[in-house]
Amino acid sequence: MQTDQDPVIVLDSTAFYAGLPFSSAVLCYTSPQILGEVSKGRGLGVKVSALMESGRLKIVDADKESFNKVQEAANKSADTKLSNADTSLLALAVFLQAGGREVTVVSDDYSIQNIASHLGLKFSSIMTQGIAKTVKWVVYCSGCGKSFSRDVPKRCDVCGTEIKRKFGSNRPA
Repeated sequence: MQTDQDPVIVLDSTAFYAGLPFSSAVLCYTSPQILGEVSKGRGLGVKVSALMESGRLKIVDADKESFNKVQEAANKSADTKLSNADTSLLALAVFLQAGGREVTVVSDDYSIQNIASHLGLKFSSIMTQGIAKTVKWVVYCSGCGKSFSRDVPKRCDVCGTEIKRKFGSNRPA
């Protein structure tokens, strides 16, 4: 029987597609947004419902403070590739960890892994090797050279050129 101190895993959609929660007895969590992604395709709706009914999968929405921490980490790393579902997943991991849980995020998404590392969260990949280094992106205009750190537009507000990103600093993950 799971207790509030046992380790938990927070699942991204790739974990469901790889079949991880269906072959594991570990308590799993995911966000409502990830559940929405998974329930739409690949015939997983019935299997996911069975996991929820058995108590092996909990769907939890994080608090606003956890979302804010994820957004701060994404802004600091200039990682602009997080979707709303990605953000909800990371916020859930932050929320559970703040509650004293030992959390591992399971995702093959490099942006999720990168931000998880910035947040001090453990992460694991399933179908890929995963990131080797944590990255801080540099977001810039290749036309005029303007740098962006927050509220990155698709096109430069100075010259209209499409915004690009490149590796800035990094550290081992």
